[in-house]
Amino acid sequence: MDGKVEKGSLAEVQEAVRKATVNGSTLPNVILNRVQVDEFIDDVVDEAVLLKRVRVARRSEPSGEINRLYFSGPVTEQASLTSSERAPSEAQVLFDTVKLRSSFDLSSDFMEDIKASSPEAARSRIAKLFASQISNDIEMLGIEGDSSIAGSTTASDRLLRANDGWSELLKDNLPAAQDIDAAGAGPSKLLYFNMLKAMPTKYKRQKGKFVWVVAPSVQEDWVYVMSERATPAGDKSVEGYVAKPWGIPMLEVPLMPIDQTYGTGVTDATEIWLLDPKNLVFIIQRKVKWEWQRQPRSDAWEATVHTRVDVVIENENAVVRAKNVSLTGTDYTG
Repeated sequence: MDGKVEKGSLAEVQEAVRKATVNGSTLPNVILNRVQVDEFIDDVVDEAVLLKRVRVARRSEPSGEINRLYFSGPVTEQASLTSSERAPSEAQVLFDTVKLRSSFDLSSDFMEDIKASSPEAARSRIAKLFASQISNDIEMLGIEGDSSIAGSTTASDRLLRANDGWSELLKDNLPAAQDIDAAGAGPSKLLYFNMLKAMPTKYKRQKGKFVWVVAPSVQEDWVYVMSERATPAGDKSVEGYVAKPWGIPMLEVPLMPIDQTYGTGVTDATEIWLLDPKNLVFIIQRKVKWEWQRQPRSDAWEATVHTRVDVVIENENAVVRAKNVSLTGTDYTG
């Protein structure tokens, strides 16, 4: 055998299909249809950590309202009364999506190496590859976004300046008593206790749904502290114990920032959030556009994906935050 593919053989047909899988017609400039965009959104959410736990709202319009229903007091009364003295309180959360652009450069060799049975299957595989990084970017924007960022010299600035994320929304709207300033101190048992005490009592009926949203290093710190205890709980910590300060599990989110500054000396500050993850809302418009351009001189394909997203908090009164928590500070003492 000289390594050549025999004409008319099955191998020749498979090679022809492979080479034809990725070409100009395989990668059209399109707005994804309803099924395709839902699959893409599913991939983006599934690749994330926090987005997977929050409420995801898929909308056809770029801006509008999300209905919420919460109760300000008892809604049950004596049936013989002639009128209702209390009724559910209805309100809306406004959203206004911002347009994002995600760009990828793929070499022709890479594109040709994609094994797929059809152009549609090739597009699906490429979309899943893109969804992983887009998911990472959107979650980062959802957490740390700050529309007041003026610079655009770094990739992070160009992303984060697009919109305000949940951290900025908490800074602007959280009740003062529920925004605890650790002032450069480290996480401690008392900090978690004070956060739990700061949560309004009426929301604690949902305590079983609460989590501490933390960076991995914060969870690792708690597990280490627990491992120092000469008890069965200390042994379990070393073996991968699930961290649950005051009975509430930690949700470890790798994209929670650990490089915030406080004062003149603290550069490793982070935040801790106490909430029901479904109180955080991620909105994405069902209008995702894919565009491809071949660059012959660089032997590459340029891919551009346009999406529109926003994040909101359904009820800021049901959140407690600890800010300026230093990863190297002494334990918080109040």
